Amino acid sequence: MGDIASLIAPHPLLVQSCEEDHLNGSRGLKNVDEQLEIVRDAYKLLGRRDGLRHEVCPGEHHLGVTYLAEDIEWLDSHVAECAPVHSPSACCE
Repeated sequence: MGDIASLIAPHPLLVQSCEEDHLNGSRGLKNVDEQLEIVRDAYKLLGRRDGLRHEVCPGEHHLGVTYLAEDIEWLDSHVAECAPVHSPSACCE
């Protein structure tokens, strides 16, 4: 996941994980943290540390809404920087 998600950088990326999600694998959130470290490195390399947001929700696999208002505000503020994008170099320079 980390390598593929890194391809999104420097565009905004919101990742949500659930503490007991079966998709985390047998190592749980430790696996998620390792994969996200790869993504963080890509954003750091491109000077966009603030372009990645990760939140952890309690429970099994689901769309968490605990931080929905903050997520929408974060996405709005970051997407506005990049829209509209007509070429790869037009965004987030």
